[in-house]
Amino acid sequence: MLYDELPQQIKELVSFHLNEAFQRLSLQKLVVGETCSLFLENSSAWDLQFANLGRIASGLQDLENETPSSQTKITLIDNLSGLVVLSCGACCPNPEMALPGAAALDLIFMAAGLFDDIQDQDKSNSLVAKVGIGQTLNIALTLLLLGQNLLTKTLAENLLGAEALELLNRLNHCLLVGIKGQMLDLQETQIPLQDRLENSDFHLLKTGLKAATIFSYLTELGATLGLKDHNHKFVSCYCQFGFAVGMVAQLIADLGDFLDSGKSDNRGRDLRNRMPTLPTTYAYQSLEPEIKRQTFLTLWQTVPIPLEEIVQLIKPTPAVSQTIGQITRYTVEAENFLRVVDPELEKVEHRSMLNLLYTFVGSLKGLFLQTGF
Repeated sequence: MLYDELPQQIKELVSFHLNEAFQRLSLQKLVVGETCSLFLENSSAWDLQFANLGRIASGLQDLENETPSSQTKITLIDNLSGLVVLSCGACCPNPEMALPGAAALDLIFMAAGLFDDIQDQDKSNSLVAKVGIGQTLNIALTLLLLGQNLLTKTLAENLLGAEALELLNRLNHCLLVGIKGQMLDLQETQIPLQDRLENSDFHLLKTGLKAATIFSYLTELGATLGLKDHNHKFVSCYCQFGFAVGMVAQLIADLGDFLDSGKSDNRGRDLRNRMPTLPTTYAYQSLEPEIKRQTFLTLWQTVPIPLEEIVQLIKPTPAVSQTIGQITRYTVEAENFLRVVDPELEKVEHRSMLNLLYTFVGSLKGLFLQTGF
């Protein structure tokens, strides 16, 4: 197996990162069941770690409050790769086939997160801050290769050769689209700050490239595994549902960072690092008269950044309500895409997918209570 050929130091670092991930994903919620390790090349403890990761992401647990005819329910456990299993279960009676694919995407997305940290280097508690760029790069590449290896095996077990190849190519396309978004991040720093703040559509486009496109692959993969046909008319509906959920998730994250900027003990990273996001652009564009905009630009380019003064300047603006308007728009779009497939939302998997979406939206109330913005 690929992992067995790695130097011991890299093995330890990869294990360290996975252990950190297990803690974040609440390992105590792990559901015991048939392991996914048969999709790997042996049944070593390392394979079981991958199997556990998939179980954490999208476990099967006994129903307590469902109809007697239902034996299992797919539950999302602290990780969005569960969307793979939910969308698969909505399309076939055997959602377990998607578990290894969900685990594979966990590994691939962890790698993507590490690459993002390497580029941004804006988190003091990130892996790159702890072990350096070189070791983080080795870990990210290892996770990426192992994830792709597991996904290839999963697709080969469940789809015809042409279908499997098409889905692998789709993943690569989504990752390349995400890289375009990362390149925009780098190029954006060369654009005058005022120009960056005057274009809200640019930030929606970048969110679509980076976050939402990856989300769309989660539901696209699950639906294709369940329907056994990537060209089925419903696959695009699941794909668009995932895209809309990704937009909601990222916009809520951006709004949370924006709201945190008003707390003395938890200042927002985006404002602190002079990274415009959608709510920041809305705030800037709504400042009147023009002198307030110039004041904002001057303050934001001051070293060190006087965050309290900036927050007092933008707090009265409608930036929050405007951002919530965009979140509402994508939430409605997501539900509409599911209702094309299931107009009455009769399937428990579809209701679970919407529950995930509305859990995101419901977190907005907690943001306001915590930040007092």
